[in-house]
Amino acid sequence: MSSSCAGDTVFTVSSLAKRMHDFPHRTRDFKTVDNTFDPINTEYLEGAAFSAGVFLLVGIILFAFILLYLFVCACCCKGSDDDSEKRPGCHWVFLVVCCGLCGVGLILGYYGNEDTKKGIVNAADAIIRSNSTVSDASSKVGMITDELVTSNAALGRLKASWQNVTNPVARAELIMQTDNSIRAVSQAHTQAGDIDGQLNNVADVAKYADDMKKYDKWRWQGTIAALCFIILLLLLVVLALIFNSPFLLKLVVFLATISLLLMFLAAGVFVAVGVLGGDFCVDPNGYVNRVTKNETFEDTLRYFVYCGNCSNPFQSDYNGALEEIDKAQNGAMLLYEAAVNFSLSNAEEESRVLNSSLARAERSLMSVWENEINCQSIHNEYNSILTAVCSKTLDGTIFTFAGALIIGFSLCLLIMSAQGYWKRLQLEDGGFDTASKRALRRFKRESYRMRRY
Repeated sequence: MSSSCAGDTVFTVSSLAKRMHDFPHRTRDFKTVDNTFDPINTEYLEGAAFSAGVFLLVGIILFAFILLYLFVCACCCKGSDDDSEKRPGCHWVFLVVCCGLCGVGLILGYYGNEDTKKGIVNAADAIIRSNSTVSDASSKVGMITDELVTSNAALGRLKASWQNVTNPVARAELIMQTDNSIRAVSQAHTQAGDIDGQLNNVADVAKYADDMKKYDKWRWQGTIAALCFIILLLLLVVLALIFNSPFLLKLVVFLATISLLLMFLAAGVFVAVGVLGGDFCVDPNGYVNRVTKNETFEDTLRYFVYCGNCSNPFQSDYNGALEEIDKAQNGAMLLYEAAVNFSLSNAEEESRVLNSSLARAERSLMSVWENEINCQSIHNEYNSILTAVCSKTLDGTIFTFAGALIIGFSLCLLIMSAQGYWKRLQLEDGGFDTASKRALRRFKRESYRMRRY
């Protein structure tokens, strides 16, 4: 039965998450899809990927336009040496401007990549800390059950030692008191085991943190590799400008054309991830409620998520176990007094073991209740996970998307400028732009002017 929860966990939805949540969610036939986060629903995933498809389509259109532009320029553009002399050197300036825009995109991409990494790592670390807290609690409850097993064993030996009591009435009363203590310890052991079972249901989450870190490692390295490739491309542009090399400009155009399509593909992926993140972050608790509904750990997980707004699922087992241990301790004191009165040294020693074991079990149970089972620590970690995912990771993803988009459009302009510049160089002396031929060309022009005057 689900525990009653009132109110909500303290979490502020960012404006960015709301904007990403408001992105259109449509299927291939443009049917509107509910934007409630549901990653196992294929129709929802298709709707969330709609934005990615839009940017990929833009990239394909620009890619086709660039190819058409290059084909037309290669086949149809004509010029003369006189035209090249009259034409201003605007392509050179345009190339520098395009490199500057790419630089802005690189900065945004790098910043977004690092922000995303911090968010994922922070979320994974919070999951690991939560798992550690629950595992520690489970381990301590396991120690409590071990102490209760030791207590039961001591009670069993005590029961056997009462056979040495000659008074049949006293012997019967001691055996009955021992049986009552055995039942109390067994009941406490059962209820402590129930607490351990509830903890074990939510303890195995560390694997998700490991998967997140592995994913982030490949994502980070892939993004850095893409950014380094763009930097290499810009260096080629600089070298082409320094040496006025048509070959390097042609290489730049080829690499930039391929990179343009990849940038818009990356932009589509990043915006789709951003949409998914926005859908999750506008109502993370609603998603938790949906995925835990009717699960065995539903009450436990909701208790940790909502903390003071939910009834404690451990309360009944804790109170019952503590009450049974108190009963067993009271009985153990009576048994110890009887062992002393009847001068049974073995029974006296077993009673000491019993009392010590029960005292340790009680202290450990109270410690677990006050520290590990207290929902506040895991609730704080849950809020840390939400902050990391919905602030750092989501913001970083959108910054990376913006960087990829700026680089994509900059590459489009760069391709056109580079093609125009190499065409201008080719118009100068048949396409060979060596320093000696440029000097010879200038000498001829000066000689021609001197002959005219």
